[in-house]
Amino acid sequence: MLAIETHALTRSFGNRLAVDSLGLSVATGTVFGLLGPVGAGKTTTIRMLAGLIVPTSGQGRVLGYRLGLENTAIRRSVGIPVDTPGLYDLMSARQSLVFITRLYDVEAQKAEAQTERILRQLNLWERSDDKVGSFSKSMRWKLAVARALVHDPRILFLDEPTSGLDAEASRMVLDTIQQLKSEGRTIFLSTQKPAEAEILCDYVGVLRTRLLRVSTPEHLLANRFDREASLRTSAESGN
Repeated sequence: MLAIETHALTRSFGNRLAVDSLGLSVATGTVFGLLGPVGAGKTTTIRMLAGLIVPTSGQGRVLGYRLGLENTAIRRSVGIPVDTPGLYDLMSARQSLVFITRLYDVEAQKAEAQTERILRQLNLWERSDDKVGSFSKSMRWKLAVARALVHDPRILFLDEPTSGLDAEASRMVLDTIQQLKSEGRTIFLSTQKPAEAEILCDYVGVLRTRLLRVSTPEHLLANRFDREASLRTSAESGN
């Protein structure tokens, strides 16, 4: 079953073409990564697929809902962490998450139980009574993921989750994503780092405004190294 399917999905901002004729299929329960440099259209793609902006043209479905036409239903069915909105510095982690859970019309006792479950799942329970303002950047990211999971979304979108983090914090983020992956969640993420795609993803799409290729991480990396070896051999032979 497909979680995401698009055909010629395109988004422009004025005269600038951000995403050009995107066609992809993402199976339920897989981790799909978009690999590309800054400005390749990765964030725009995620914002379209998460129902935050409408496409300029083209068609697509997320969980069976039509992009641009049923975006409210899409937003209710997916999770996308945000850096600071909703993470109230003067609240504890538990208070913040209970508050967000209650916004989804979950009754109080169930909201408390659901908050504890998610905080334990993400190894945040020991810090649950600490103020959010005392959290490190990586801990705040994990709490943002917890916030995105409170309504048990069927797809989790992650936009360059290790951007701006040091090596230790990046490792914590990657471990968290691998934990979520082991639960069989459908995850759609973007990254500039081939090593991250290799570790996390079942399939990777190379995006530079247009989707250039979709393959397994192993095939993408093998082809990249084959091309590099060929270039070195040609240079050494003087060709």
